[in-house]
This record gives sequence, structure tokens and C-alpha cells, in this order.
Amino acid sequence: MFCQSASAILAGVIIGFIYSWELTLCILGFAPFLIISGLFEMRMMSGAAKDRTAALEGAGKVRFEAMTLVRVQYRFGARRNRFIRLCLCQTLSPGKNE
Repeated sequence: MFCQSASAILAGVIIGFIYSWELTLCILGFAPFLIISGLFEMRMMSGAAKDRTAALEGAGKVRFEAMTLVRVQYRFGARRNRFIRLCLCQTLSPGKNE
């Protein structure tokens, strides 16, 4: 991000000197304010990225836990259905209850 900002400023100054050197000198007077605002923006963006990363990490943990619980519930349901089928097959099979 810093390299992109520095190259944009340098390219702007070069193009400015080519077209209007007086205006470029005026803009160079405001360069410290532009640099300070750019640094402030980079700091704010990096802080927001850290917040987003922490929020996404928490969301990932919740998603993993939910998927694990869904799998567990599915397995218990499948196990219960197999048990019911086994009981039905044993009670309905001819010859074993006689």
C-alpha cells in the first residue's frame, strides 16, 4: 500500500512538472498534509482488517461447531433408524417367533 501511494505521488509530481510547474510547486507545499492523511488512512485500514479477521475467525468457529453438531445429530438419527429397522425385521420375520 505504501509503495502504491509513493509511486502515485511521484508520478503525479512528474506529470505536474511537465504540464504546469507553478501548480506543481503549489501542490508540493501541501505534500506533508497529503502524506499525513495517507498514513492515517493506511493505519485505519489495517485496524479494520484486523477487526474483520477477528470477526471472521469467530464466525468460522461457530460454523465448525454447528456443522459438527449437525453431523452428530445425523449419526444419532441414522443409528436410531437402523435400530428400529432391526427390531421390526426381528419381530416380523417368520419362523423365529414360533
